[in-house]
Amino acid sequence: MRIYRAKDYYDMSRKAANIISAQVIMKPDCVLGLATGSTPVGTYAQLVEWYKKGDLDFSEVKTVNLDEYKGLDQSNDQSYFYFMAEHLFDKVNIDFQNVNIPNGMETDADKECARYEAKIKALGGGDLLRRRLEREAVCRLPGQDVRRGRPGGDGRVLPRRVPGGGEKAPHPGAY
Repeated sequence: MRIYRAKDYYDMSRKAANIISAQVIMKPDCVLGLATGSTPVGTYAQLVEWYKKGDLDFSEVKTVNLDEYKGLDQSNDQSYFYFMAEHLFDKVNIDFQNVNIPNGMETDADKECARYEAKIKALGGGDLLRRRLEREAVCRLPGQDVRRGRPGGDGRVLPRRVPGGGEKAPHPGAY
């Protein structure tokens, strides 16, 4: 895992956006693992700005979001799908067929986790995963064990259910 230090939130957001934009430019059909919450908002705003300037094209990008609340549908303003649409997806030219977020309305958590894991595998895993570590935002690349934060792993996190209904899940596909 590579950790980038930043002097402030703006600097961190810009650095993260630089890494993501480089991935999108180098591999237009890349698979991005994206996070939600307040930390990536500045990063997404910077990506939108560059898109509006014509510097980025998201038309072939595929996304795998890292979590969703169980029991919330995509139209709920507290869902992570809604959050991502508000901060990124609705503001760039991403094809919503390429947006992947766990289905919070599936009542069988194990079934949804298995479906989402199969979807991630079908996409070939992720090319870049944007996460938060302690007080620092990080980007993880393939070949890193994101479960342990150590190099040399297979770079994937298996979806799993987190006990307690309605809790935010810390892992892809988990809810």
